[in-house]
Amino acid sequence: MLFLFTGGFIPRKGIDILLQEWYNVFCDTTGHQNDLFDYDHQPKARLIIQTSYELGFTRHEIKQFENIIKSCEGLMEWKRGWMSREEYLKLMKSADIYVAPFRSEGFGIPIVESLVLGKAAIAPVGGTAADDYMTASTTEQHHEKTLYPVHANAAKCAKDPCRGEKLCVFPPCAYGSCTCEKLEQGPSWFEVNRDDLRRQMAQAYKDVASKKAHGHGASTASDNKAKEFCWDNLAPTYRNIISAAIKSPIRRKPYQFRRPFLKGTNPISRIWEENSNRTLLIGLLCSITIYLLLYRRSDIARMVHGVKFSRVAAKKK
Repeated sequence: MLFLFTGGFIPRKGIDILLQEWYNVFCDTTGHQNDLFDYDHQPKARLIIQTSYELGFTRHEIKQFENIIKSCEGLMEWKRGWMSREEYLKLMKSADIYVAPFRSEGFGIPIVESLVLGKAAIAPVGGTAADDYMTASTTEQHHEKTLYPVHANAAKCAKDPCRGEKLCVFPPCAYGSCTCEKLEQGPSWFEVNRDDLRRQMAQAYKDVASKKAHGHGASTASDNKAKEFCWDNLAPTYRNIISAAIKSPIRRKPYQFRRPFLKGTNPISRIWEENSNRTLLIGLLCSITIYLLLYRRSDIARMVHGVKFSRVAAKKK
């Protein structure tokens, strides 16, 4: 049984939550139901995490994740790096259950894609982006069940891109870091109920295993109605929401995001105003200084000696 996550390796995706709780359900053999394990207490499930870009976790945290994966004795696999579209679809089709315990998400395209492919999907609800497509039908048959919503609650954003009361996503951005701005209300996102997540992962496993045992194939898009949530159908809803946000009162003045250039300032001043440009200029000056000190010391010495000689000659005259 293959569980799958794909996406960015960033805190808001909830990868740290997934690793820890999947380990608790399928790798920790103490105190769990026997139907999740073989007769020799080996888990019957596997987890693949495929990540692309990586931001927001410290080296210490990454080491902890690697230790969790290692301790699960080959049942977790971490595929790092970008995939082609063909490789991505092949991986998605090989999975049985897609799981994404995100803290924040714009929409969740991989979740809907997994549903269109007939896979079971586990994702947070309760005000999240997944509320649009993770609402299970009350008439859903047991062998057709593909939606496993996990309850989530609003919580203070305590990881990147949040720093205290500031949100660091505003331009200018450089080297993976953006400008931080204090919000009218402190930045927040969602935290899944971990007990509920563990229950839903175990239940999804049992349901998919039962479906396979009874000869039922993957569900179709008509079973989970995922195609109703393709962009062509959702676009009007999102357009109305965005339009309402645009028409809402402005709470902050534009200059709080980025100070505009004053008319008449010289080009050097304009370049210096940009934090990213300022960093580059300082780095360039430091590099030139180090180069001169390391490789041109004799030239500098001759130049200094020449200046001193000129001053002495001038005094004698």
